[in-house]
Amino acid sequence: MTDSSTDTSEHVWQTRRLSLAIPGDFDDIVDAFERLVPLAPDDAITAHVNARSSWSEVVSDSPHGFVAYWKSPVDAFMNLAGNDSRCCAYLVGNPVVTERMFRHDPRVMLYAPLRMELTQKRGEPVRFTLDQPSTQFGSFGSEPITKVGTELDRLVADIIRGLGAPIPQSLAPGAGTG
Repeated sequence: MTDSSTDTSEHVWQTRRLSLAIPGDFDDIVDAFERLVPLAPDDAITAHVNARSSWSEVVSDSPHGFVAYWKSPVDAFMNLAGNDSRCCAYLVGNPVVTERMFRHDPRVMLYAPLRMELTQKRGEPVRFTLDQPSTQFGSFGSEPITKVGTELDRLVADIIRGLGAPIPQSLAPGAGTG
């Protein structure tokens, strides 16, 4: 019998943080982002759980791309301290895509949903920032999870394209997690 209290592991890995300048006005970019990544209804997941929906019902009710599960206009609070930077943070994902990783290792939920933010310092461009999904999910050392992480990279590239910014080379098809 194994003593699970001593079953500890550590894994050191690198991630790639992407921070891209997005042309335009902060509020217009937030609106554009939310058209690309619509806010999920607050009770959508709870409704499926409470109704004891089948997974096929969840799949048929899920979006094809990303949805924002949570949004926080961080600047509204931070401005109380006299800061004048703009910031809107999001948790973004897709339950069907996430399940394709979860089945292999539930620890992926540490990085799913993805954190994304739009920020702007006074006098600087608006920035779209996130950690590259394939570098986060590639850290699990599971080919099926890494494959989904790379798929998420392509969905992130679609958002960047939709916001009018050039796609970083690291998100290009075949770029991998290196």
